[in-house]
Amino acid sequence: MNTTFCSPLTINQLVHKAAFSLAFIFLILSSAQVNAACTVNGVSYRTNSDTSGTYLALNNLTSQASAWNNSTDLVTTCDVSQFTSMQNAFKNNTAVNQDLSAWDTSSVANMFRMFSGATSQTGVSFSDTSGVANMAQMFQNASSLTSVTLPQTGDVTDMSYMFRGATSLTSITLPQTGAVTRMDNMFRGATSLTSVTLPQTGDVDRMDQMFQGATSLAQDIRAWDVDNVTNFSSMFAGATAMIAAYSSTPNWGTTPAAAWFTVDTTAPTVTFSPANGATAVTNSGNITLTFNEAVRLLNNSALSNTNVDALITLKDTNSSGSNIAFDATVSGQVITINPTGDFSSEQVVYVAIGATVEDASDNAISAANATFTAADTAAPTVTFSPANGATAVTNSGNITLTFNEAVRLLNNSALSNTNVDALITLKD
Repeated sequence: MNTTFCSPLTINQLVHKAAFSLAFIFLILSSAQVNAACTVNGVSYRTNSDTSGTYLALNNLTSQASAWNNSTDLVTTCDVSQFTSMQNAFKNNTAVNQDLSAWDTSSVANMFRMFSGATSQTGVSFSDTSGVANMAQMFQNASSLTSVTLPQTGDVTDMSYMFRGATSLTSITLPQTGAVTRMDNMFRGATSLTSVTLPQTGDVDRMDQMFQGATSLAQDIRAWDVDNVTNFSSMFAGATAMIAAYSSTPNWGTTPAAAWFTVDTTAPTVTFSPANGATAVTNSGNITLTFNEAVRLLNNSALSNTNVDALITLKDTNSSGSNIAFDATVSGQVITINPTGDFSSEQVVYVAIGATVEDASDNAISAANATFTAADTAAPTVTFSPANGATAVTNSGNITLTFNEAVRLLNNSALSNTNVDALITLKD
């Protein structure tokens, strides 16, 4: 029989490897237990996968708020299916920041102030909140919150103060808000908010102070249904980006009129003076373009005396004619074009503006033009036959006076065979 002896070094290595493997297995098991645990203040409760334990109660959460340890108070897998209210569950719990997406919240009716003052919580996702009626102050002053997913909020009636002071939240989409009546103060002080999607606002009664102090929001929400809103007080007070974007729009105010929410889809119109087809226009007069509402450039900047000339075309005869020099100015809703020189007698003038200006709702005008004729300021000319100084003129011929255009008497009456003799002098 052959016997093989291991050196002391080889035996030590085997022992070390075995110990490491056991430690690794223990670590995996321990980690699995921690991740599957529902533990608050050192007490374990029933989890989603273990139906034999004691249910977690709401007061277990609320009473631990001030002493919460986010490393040992672990609630991600707790069985909360028996909860009908989560009011104040994490109120003023400044340490909690856990993924609660596995929670069964289908029986919950009340989430009032659930995360109010939970300043460390960064995200909340509940797949079923279809029975919740009250979400007022739910995330008030949750200053680290950046992500919220609540696809089923069709029974919620109160969302007042819901995101007040949620200063890190940049966007929110709540696809079901058809039953909500209160949205007052909903985003008050949400200073990072830039996008809000609330497709159903037809039952809302209050929107007062809804975006007060939401300084980053500049979203056009004029398509919202506000037919039942009775209070818009200070809706946009201190909302500096909204004020900058919409202060020039009709019916705007930090307390807006309901009419502000009517979407303007009508483009401005322009009236030319002289009008298209006008004749006998004064040769030294100006041309005006008058808009039926305030207009601006397409890049949203204001019309001014320094940029308006580039918008105007002024030509002789038609759009293919030679340019006529001019200087244009703006006053209110009127552009005045002052030609550098007077129009010539009966000059045909073409004036145009392209689709280069718009109203405050981004409705651009259609390109427009007018053609008119200046007044006749040149006197008729007369040609004598025989011509002045002619000789050897036939003794029996007539004398003719031929005008280069139609003429009449100075009293505007027509020339006739009965009055023309008085106009002619014929002498020896």
